[in-house]
Amino acid sequence: MTKQISFLTSLILLAAVTVTLSTQSLSVINWPLLIGASVVMALTPGANQLLSLANGFRVGVVPAMTAACG
Repeated sequence: MTKQISFLTSLILLAAVTVTLSTQSLSVINWPLLIGASVVMALTPGANQLLSLANGFRVGVVPAMTAACG
């Protein structure tokens, strides 16, 4: 189920980026779309979440959050 949600989320983001790129110049960055896509991808369960969780247990919450935001 999680893989299906992740796949559907990726497809929706890809469609949004495609529509945005087809209507705007490539030199312009759509910051709200980029930040929104980054947040959705960061919150989607997967390898990134496991890495953040492992770092949080190993070195603490603040370094893990810093790494996740970077």
